[in-house]
Amino acid sequence: MFFLFLCCYSDPKIYIPQEENQIIDADGDGFWGEDDCDDLSSLIHPNAIEICDGVDNNCDGNIDEDAEMRFYYDGDEDGFGDDEDSVTACTAPEGFVLSGETAMILMNRCIHLL
Repeated sequence: MFFLFLCCYSDPKIYIPQEENQIIDADGDGFWGEDDCDDLSSLIHPNAIEICDGVDNNCDGNIDEDAEMRFYYDGDEDGFGDDEDSVTACTAPEGFVLSGETAMILMNRCIHLL
């Protein structure tokens, strides 16, 4: 039983300085000091992938860039939005969908080919 506990237990490696003026990597992600914009989370560092969460995951000063999706306004509620009326966001605003009119046209062409 004790062996099983040792195999499953994983502790993040935290660098502890030996001298007074050394910088600590508190979250063990390999980044510290000014390079690591959140040294309390190992998921936030300069090499992290940006995800839609309202946080600057990759420490570049931008929040959720390149993680947002384009949504199209669907006024007639047919599941296909207006290509000319779109927004980028992490989640679809009320009345918006992921597919634009171009997707509907392409889908209809494929159905007619069958």
